[in-house]
Amino acid sequence: MEKIAINTKCIISTIGPFVRYGSPLVAVCAQTGTHYCDITGEVDWVKDMIVKYDELAKKNGASIVNCCGCDCVPWDLLTQASYKYIQDKDSTEKLTTIKYFDEMKGEPSGGTLESILEIVSDVSAMLKTSELGFDPLLKKYGSKEKSSSSTSNGLQMILNYSFTHSAWVGFMPLA
Repeated sequence: MEKIAINTKCIISTIGPFVRYGSPLVAVCAQTGTHYCDITGEVDWVKDMIVKYDELAKKNGASIVNCCGCDCVPWDLLTQASYKYIQDKDSTEKLTTIKYFDEMKGEPSGGTLESILEIVSDVSAMLKTSELGFDPLLKKYGSKEKSSSSTSNGLQMILNYSFTHSAWVGFMPLA
């Protein structure tokens, strides 16, 4: 992997479960200064990679970008567009909450199912706390400090009827 990374500007990884196969590649990219991006949705693994390799990657000039093309991307892009729209209106309004509703058809791929099984098979990894003392996803860019941003998990574990949308709504496990 090191020979490939040294002679490559950016590696794009689409092979999961990333918790099983991705860590050595992220380590090599951080060490060699090779940019890296992937399609993972394995958030606990991403947090672990931030703790282990963020500083090394910055020192060596590598950008490590996770969750590109993941199931959350459509909602991330809509959130960004909503924020930009509000800012461009030059108003005093602030974006505080967004709720998305989406009609879906389809089923998870074999890779997604394998990733889910891999994640739930290691309960200790899900309960592990970060060496940073806070959620690594809240790490300030270019710093070891926590940002003032926050996240919340608003999953509704049961279906609810939304009169606003005239439909039953529930959580999206991959959001």
